[in-house]
Amino acid sequence: MRRTSFLIVIAATTALASPAMARSTCGLIEEMQPGETLEQLAARCGTEPEEILRVNDAETVADLPEGKLKMPVFDEDEVDDFLGRARNAMEDAGRNIRDAANSAGKTVSDYLAETPDLSREISEFGERIGLPGDNAEPSPGPQVDVGKKGDGTYEVEASGLPGNKEVRIALRRGDSLTVLDTVETDTAGKLSVEIEVPAKTVEAGGDAVIVVETADERVRLVSDILALD
Repeated sequence: MRRTSFLIVIAATTALASPAMARSTCGLIEEMQPGETLEQLAARCGTEPEEILRVNDAETVADLPEGKLKMPVFDEDEVDDFLGRARNAMEDAGRNIRDAANSAGKTVSDYLAETPDLSREISEFGERIGLPGDNAEPSPGPQVDVGKKGDGTYEVEASGLPGNKEVRIALRRGDSLTVLDTVETDTAGKLSVEIEVPAKTVEAGGDAVIVVETADERVRLVSDILALD
């Protein structure tokens, strides 16, 4: 278990290093240690005190927020390189954990449950770099939102759909379903499009819903009730 923990520390160190200014012990979010000065924090994280003040919108140490502080990042190329190395390091750490679990003849979940020290280290590392944890808001899941733009014109935004797939946008009133448009989702499974509801339908008034469904009808999202008036 200690070997696995050590490998995770190595991965974290690799992920949080910068080619221009080594930040081997600091993440994008860092907390000042008890008794530590801003200058000492800057030296520990391989940056300048002025940069820490700048990214935290502070003019002096007294203006800094309590608790966790944002840490400076560098130019775009360095940030891209940082993210790539961070991703690779986390993948390596994940493989190390899986290998350790397999060697113990356990699933990863069972292995972590039986090694609380390792689980705690992973959790603390996530908090250290500002990853969402138990207090993170739950994902809203697939959803569709409809907003009125003008007479008979509505904006439809949907997410949680299959990526790069053709979907139909339709209006349903009672048992009647009228297809209004056919569009393609983006890679992330999202769409944002304006649709026109036929004038006769608007004039008739009443309640309706917008339906967004894949061409194979395997995924269907339904909006809140719209008042056509």
